[in-house]
Amino acid sequence: MLKRMLVATALLSTAAVIGLSGIVSCGGASVPKINCTSTPPKKYSELSIIAKCTNCHSSARTAYAADPNNPSLPDPNSSLNQQSGGRHGATPGYDYDTYQGTKMVATQAQDDLAGSPPGLHLMPPSNDPRWKVDGGGAPPNVTDAEKTDFYAWVQCGMPN
Repeated sequence: MLKRMLVATALLSTAAVIGLSGIVSCGGASVPKINCTSTPPKKYSELSIIAKCTNCHSSARTAYAADPNNPSLPDPNSSLNQQSGGRHGATPGYDYDTYQGTKMVATQAQDDLAGSPPGLHLMPPSNDPRWKVDGGGAPPNVTDAEKTDFYAWVQCGMPN
């Protein structure tokens, strides 16, 4: 009887490990963990990625007008979507032009930058139709070093 219980426990443990490893490996992209000792954070004012993010995520930019037939897309006929200074579809309130504004949404921004969970709000956008409104042009090129700097800033205390 004891032998059967040990075998059953071993089988269940093995199944649990296999199941959990499958969950981890199928999860897709995740935010890299930063060692704050080996990768000390830059100050907010030193993050070069911020200038690229504020091309859309700035309190000075205006939101696009939604398409009445599909509110998740911009209205191609709206004059609001043809003006300069638009948010290119960026969610209002997600603004990085101030330290406080960036700090409030830093964890979500970090997840979006890493594409975690996959496909949710990958930043910068690549094929998002909202990017093309108000003269969006090509999305900014964000380097791996800029991403690492941002991850370190978020995970290591968000120094100002």
